[in-house]
Amino acid sequence: MTSELHRRVFPRRKGWVYVWRVRHPVTGVAVRHGYIGKTRFLKLRLNQHMERSRWRDTATEWDVLWYSSDVTAFGLWWREVWYILTRMPLYNYQWNRLNPRRIPIYEQGRRSAAYWLARSGEQHLSAS
Repeated sequence: MTSELHRRVFPRRKGWVYVWRVRHPVTGVAVRHGYIGKTRFLKLRLNQHMERSRWRDTATEWDVLWYSSDVTAFGLWWREVWYILTRMPLYNYQWNRLNPRRIPIYEQGRRSAAYWLARSGEQHLSAS
């Protein structure tokens, strides 16, 4: 009975902790730990980052830091926190505020907007 209740309260499913490698928006230097996240649906989450993230213009590639086919939500959460605390990524906000290299959220948006404005101008020039 206890084990059945435990399985219902703490379900175990697949989970990933992933990292995005990026180029630094100012220097252009490759950054190994640009953003670290966790997910239950890897492909969906990676696509969401490419559509909505403020730093998507600097992303170069992604990699899996950790995977389990049998992990609880808490187990997945603490692994993400541990990787953020030990790797100090460039764009994470939560659990990363003491990182002196971190780019604040308001800066990410400003840099991204400037990038996309410049890109749209380039596309208009090349179309004519």
